[in-house]
Amino acid sequence: MAKRESDRRTRRLEVKFKSWRSTETYPGTTSDVSESGLFVRTRYGLIPGTFVEVQIYLPDGTMAKVQGQVKRTIKTGISTFKNGMGILITEKDQNYIKLMHGQIDRFEDENTAMNDLKTEKGSSEIPKTAPKAEQEIEYVIVVCKGCSVKNKVAKQKLSLSPRCGKCGITLKHAGMA
Repeated sequence: MAKRESDRRTRRLEVKFKSWRSTETYPGTTSDVSESGLFVRTRYGLIPGTFVEVQIYLPDGTMAKVQGQVKRTIKTGISTFKNGMGILITEKDQNYIKLMHGQIDRFEDENTAMNDLKTEKGSSEIPKTAPKAEQEIEYVIVVCKGCSVKNKVAKQKLSLSPRCGKCGITLKHAGMA
């Protein structure tokens, strides 16, 4: 008998999740996704058996919501190890289904994206304006209070409790609560 019900795809998408009985949300990033489950890389892994609600921020700016049960949690003291939790999906919305069927998909490699931008076969002319998603990204420099390293953080990710790239403590920005 196979361990997994459906094929996995490597997808790096920002998520927020919470236990069904809690109001506190935690940040994470998907590592693998499939029709029946996903692995969320996070420092806040929940106990196996816990029912969770997960909000997945999709590349097209929309959000998918899934519900499921934590099947396994990996917690180590090693920050470079893939800490996180495997979730068996019990309910999924239409956006998640579209993501799995490739209808919401901007994950191709850079070469494929550049080939799509060519105006005609053999031409390397690229449109003058960047795609909308690239135009809207604004960055701020946040100085870590622990080690004084300057960290470049996207403004839209400030609410996800970003961590210092050197020492790992949560960064505090003047515009953050």
